[in-house]
Amino acid sequence: MRIAFILDNIILGQEPLGVTTMGAILKKHGHTVDYFDIPRDRAHWSTDAVAKFQPDVVGYSISTGLHNRYMAYNRLLKSKHPNYHTIVGGPHPSYFPDFLKTDTIDFLCVGEGEWPMLELVEALEHGKSPYEVAGLHVKMPDGSIRANPPRAYEQNLDALPFPDHSFILKFPHLRDSPIAYLMAGRGCPYNCTFCFNHVAIDLQAGRYTRYRSPENVIEECLELRDRFGKRYMAFQDDTFSLNFRYLEKLLPIYKEQVGLPYLAHLRADNLTERMADLLAETHCKRAVIGLENGTFDIRHKILDKKITNEEFIRCAELLHDRGIELVTQNMFGVPGETVETALSTIELNIQCKTDIMVLHFFQPYPGTDLARMSSEMGLWEGTVDDIPESNHWFVVLNLRDKEVIDLVGKLSYFLLDYPKVFGYLKPLIAHPVTRKIALPLLKLCRVVDQKTLYSKSRGVGCRWHPPKAVMAAPEATSTGAARMMDSDLCTVA
Repeated sequence: MRIAFILDNIILGQEPLGVTTMGAILKKHGHTVDYFDIPRDRAHWSTDAVAKFQPDVVGYSISTGLHNRYMAYNRLLKSKHPNYHTIVGGPHPSYFPDFLKTDTIDFLCVGEGEWPMLELVEALEHGKSPYEVAGLHVKMPDGSIRANPPRAYEQNLDALPFPDHSFILKFPHLRDSPIAYLMAGRGCPYNCTFCFNHVAIDLQAGRYTRYRSPENVIEECLELRDRFGKRYMAFQDDTFSLNFRYLEKLLPIYKEQVGLPYLAHLRADNLTERMADLLAETHCKRAVIGLENGTFDIRHKILDKKITNEEFIRCAELLHDRGIELVTQNMFGVPGETVETALSTIELNIQCKTDIMVLHFFQPYPGTDLARMSSEMGLWEGTVDDIPESNHWFVVLNLRDKEVIDLVGKLSYFLLDYPKVFGYLKPLIAHPVTRKIALPLLKLCRVVDQKTLYSKSRGVGCRWHPPKAVMAAPEATSTGAARMMDSDLCTVA
């Protein structure tokens, strides 16, 4: 069988590990797989490359916001080449299996898709019924929907092949970048209200948070280093610091056998001095933490993330004292957000001496607790189809002072780079009486921000500078380093 996976430019900032793991399994069982991208501009859409490949199955991994875009492309593809099966998976279909009712879709996968995808393709190839595959919702010949029971989470992650890293050879910006993407495990036990994890944990039976063996992880690192020439490992685990005992087994072997700098996603309230020492000793050069909002009440009561400001600052000190760059995830426009809380997010980043801020605007992804809260508070009356394609664009909720909050969020990089400017503007923005005076100043700063964004004169918070460890490596090509400014966006997003 021939399987085509369709990907959007937004997803292609890095290697999509879910799709490429499915690709690896399919290839291992003798099937032919290829990957195709959809240009950002719909005027440049073409079906020629996919048609030339002659797929039997076309697959899409879809996040909310991109669902309409993918299905618009699939309609175009089906209108010209109707003789293939369409399957969709990923977060959006998993939370909204009714999405199968969309025209041109034949199968929908709920949860992890490696084994359901393989079983479906094998059934189609051998002329067997594909209608009873566990984990799939199926559109029957009479148009009715058959919802098969979910498949349990795969507990032995070593049973899965490495992702099909040959994927990157098709896309020059990934091929030439020194950065590699991988995961040591899957899942996260925390219940942050804005995140998909508290929903995903109940989608399938079995333990949700799982780890690969250290030996298996090291083998993949060596493949990425020796076969694909990668010089920097970006671990994409939701919380790499979750299990210290596991890291005590993995990281010394990593240092001895791989020896490359790496990035890890941490949680501020479980980073200890011992763990920070271990990370530094084994060449961790950049750490990502979810700061989210600078006001504890918002984090505690709205986001269900009970980390104090003091814990964030201590985490930052532990990292900086050991030469590890700090990247923070920040979210503006959440329920309960005010001008003051938006300003507090920038202020906490200044106190943490953040090296890079990552800006997100909250989106009410249906199915999450925070989306339900947004509707109950009367802040969101839209449907899933009203959610923007990117959460980097603008404030979505109907908040009081929405325009100012949106502008403060968009200026967060600039104000981190220039804390003195923030110090002058903060009292003007925070006070309702002087806010009208501050608004034109904010708009002026926005103009300066756009003109100087990548200037060498900008401070440490300037967007997407590659890790110093990579820039210093002789193996890092100039093209790869330049492209990494874009790919690193997805690394920490």
